Amino acid sequence: MILKIFKTQFLILSICCLLLAASSVAAARLYLMPLSQTIYQDNSFIVEVKLDTEGKEINTVEANLTYSSDFLEVIDVSKGNSILTLWLKEPDVQQKDVSLIGGIPNGFQGEEGLIAKLIFRGKEIGEGIVSFKENSKVLLNDGKGTETRLNFSEGNYEIIKKPDIVVVLPPKILTLKLKVTDLRPSVSSAQIPKL
Repeated sequence: MILKIFKTQFLILSICCLLLAASSVAAARLYLMPLSQTIYQDNSFIVEVKLDTEGKEINTVEANLTYSSDFLEVIDVSKGNSILTLWLKEPDVQQKDVSLIGGIPNGFQGEEGLIAKLIFRGKEIGEGIVSFKENSKVLLNDGKGTETRLNFSEGNYEIIKKPDIVVVLPPKILTLKLKVTDLRPSVSSAQIPKL
């Protein structure tokens, strides 16, 4: 009987320890929206850089990205509506890299925290890839600047040839003419073409 109670208590304690360990291992996630898209060559499109804190409260983000510069060109970086309210430096765009570093003085906890919007142009036909570098980091809002575990996603963007342009002409329109001399309207129409 005592052995049975001991086994039950040991089992409950083991489960609690596993659950506690699993919750502390949860990693924040930097991801891109959309993860994939098809774009016409020379057209622009927006990729949102987002953060899911996985229930943790964070206050600093350093998102370093790389992209296929043969297929993609960064036209602009928008900080509008970003959760980052204090930018340590302006977004930096190089030949094939983008660096976004900023903070949130009061901290942030959530699933869809917008970091920035990257505006790309599809340069060449092919597949453009955008991915996070391993040196990206997210710091907890714990007063110590503790770095949290981090997972990443990669974006794949297919650039295709623009289709040939098709010109559509508008149909002929009926006209209405009024005779002003006798103040009585008369109606006439242009001939409607036979199809």
